Amino acid sequence: MTPRQRLVFGVLIATIMLGQMSSWFIGRQRIVEYLTLEVAVAQASASTEAGAVSSDDAALVLEDDRPCSADALCDRVHVNWATHEQLQALPGIGPVLANNIIAAREEKLFGTMQDLLRVTGIGPKRLEQIKDLICLEIYHVTP
Repeated sequence: MTPRQRLVFGVLIATIMLGQMSSWFIGRQRIVEYLTLEVAVAQASASTEAGAVSSDDAALVLEDDRPCSADALCDRVHVNWATHEQLQALPGIGPVLANNIIAAREEKLFGTMQDLLRVTGIGPKRLEQIKDLICLEIYHVTP
């Protein structure tokens, strides 16, 4: 093996190792984000059951405000990982609002339906219009 081939081989190995390390790090971040979101959803659910939700917010809380079960078949649009086109299939969601949803979920995944209210262009009326058509499924990430 020539010195040049050794160099190329070494660079390839280093690149592969760097890619694996970054994948591992990103996976760990997603796990922490998912676990944090699960705790927030559980706390929100407990607050709702205890009556801590105001009457104005009560209309926005679904009976099943938790993510879908990974085992269940769900025909709703999964806003935490839906494509631009899938989001546009929802009533009242055009290209601009789909972009806003994607930008908001890149900052932080949606854990409850009320989290969608932080998206510019989604208010209580629009949320009421789409809440039965959407799901908050979050992929389970393994390290």
